[in-house]
Amino acid sequence: EIPAGTKVPNGAIAFLVFASNSTGEYTWGRAAPIRDWAPPTKLPLNASFVDIDPERGMLEGVLSIKTVYDPLATGYRVYAQDIGYLGTAQSMVQKPTCSGASCNLISIERDGASFEIERGRDGYGNNEQASITIVGPGTLMFTFFNTESGYDYVQVLDEAYSGNYLPNNIEIPEGMHQILWWSDGSVTNLGWACRYTSS
Repeated sequence: EIPAGTKVPNGAIAFLVFASNSTGEYTWGRAAPIRDWAPPTKLPLNASFVDIDPERGMLEGVLSIKTVYDPLATGYRVYAQDIGYLGTAQSMVQKPTCSGASCNLISIERDGASFEIERGRDGYGNNEQASITIVGPGTLMFTFFNTESGYDYVQVLDEAYSGNYLPNNIEIPEGMHQILWWSDGSVTNLGWACRYTSS
């Protein structure tokens, strides 16, 4: 028995089993593939269906599944009562997207259940502009913040932030929202970084 909490060895794909006794082990063994059981940990928030087929006993339409981000979920299995399994639906985790002249300077990286969004920690330039779209609900947490106070801003939900203090966590409501970034034509500072987690 392998005890709970045993880490899968780096790169391991199977257990190798050899017959043995006090004088040695058999030359050949058997392999048992390692399948790391890790089921999803979150339920969909809800599901809805609208039937557009006018014929009784026939269905046509779109099944909408409102999901939360679960890094272990790759899709959803769909069943119908008294029928059984119907098929699967892909998990659609929406990565934040960027538009604007300075997007090539904005880093957006997935980190487990979150996305790291960053505009440097070593300095940014003059006249930068970018709009990062996120899909709520979720929480935006700044992890680094240093901009020219009163001139270079990050705006979230109609609130503009500048200076060298970390804004409080921001609860993002359902729907699409923008993180706006702009710097003026003189004086720069180190930059900013935040973490966005869907809920």
